[in-house]
Amino acid sequence: MEDDPFADLREEIEADRLRRKPPKSSNEYRKARIARMSDAELSALRAFNAKRQREYLAKVRPTWTTEYKQRRNRKTTEYAIAKRLRTATRPKPDECEVCGLVCDTVYEHSHKTGKFRGWTCNKCNVALAMVDDNIETLTKLILYLRAHDE
Repeated sequence: MEDDPFADLREEIEADRLRRKPPKSSNEYRKARIARMSDAELSALRAFNAKRQREYLAKVRPTWTTEYKQRRNRKTTEYAIAKRLRTATRPKPDECEVCGLVCDTVYEHSHKTGKFRGWTCNKCNVALAMVDDNIETLTKLILYLRAHDE
């Protein structure tokens, strides 16, 4: 058999490998690698990672936030509607309790107490909200309309 010219070198490499203690986790390896870096290398690595993260978020965030907001709003709206229907003291009619218009009625409540008042059409509900449920303002509006009735 021939003598291996690299036998000594192989033995030295193997002994060196056995002397070195492998890192326990990839996190320890990363920490050790960062500890060996110079300040310039470290700042370059941070800049690179920040740029990479910005690019990733620019690509992912618009769809993620839109989907998340839609899902959250849908759940909140569904919960609010279910809660309102449970607190209504009478069933939902097909016509507005104020003007009598046959339409899809909405849950009308006091903004001060939050208590259910009745079912109104969207126009009547908005009208009440615009005057802040103030009877005096509604009375003044009635007087105004009567004074300028043509």
